[in-house]
Amino acid sequence: MIRVKIFHNNDNNIVKIEMRGHADAGEYGSDIVCSAVSALSISIVNGLESVVGIHPKVTSDNLNGGLMIVDIPAVSNHDQKNYG
Repeated sequence: MIRVKIFHNNDNNIVKIEMRGHADAGEYGSDIVCSAVSALSISIVNGLESVVGIHPKVTSDNLNGGLMIVDIPAVSNHDQKNYG
């Protein structure tokens, strides 16, 4: 099972996203659910970097349970805040 936790600060801004686990919907390497979640998680990081101009810290570990943690830095630029 894939679990996703989204953490907010006191201003209700997203500061961290944690994704853990595997879908187990198919054989390893052929699981389309896991592939879809992986594609979307990478799209989150790419969107933050290329569209919003934020460079999150990304931690991942595919071997030990499928882990991706995206730490989103504090934003002081008003235009960047408007994307949240």
